[in-house]
Amino acid sequence: MTDGDPTRAAHVLNNSWGCPSIEGCDPDALLQATDNLRYAGIFVVVSTGNDGPNCETVESPLSLYDSAFSVGAIDQLGNMADFSSRAR
Repeated sequence: MTDGDPTRAAHVLNNSWGCPSIEGCDPDALLQATDNLRYAGIFVVVSTGNDGPNCETVESPLSLYDSAFSVGAIDQLGNMADFSSRAR
């Protein structure tokens, strides 16, 4: 077994992960992996969640990590979707 070829690595990782406490979520479970991906030069993009429309509704751990870039949802007119979580 040999290590993979880093020149063939992804440039961007995009996903939408939730972390519901009812499922026993550990908010830091993916922090080290996310940090390591960014350290490797991979841009990590995650969803802010669907807990809007109020401010300070971003709760999903990955969207709170400094090593990830979080994005919200927009509607067909390009406006922030009512259900999209918001930071402030």
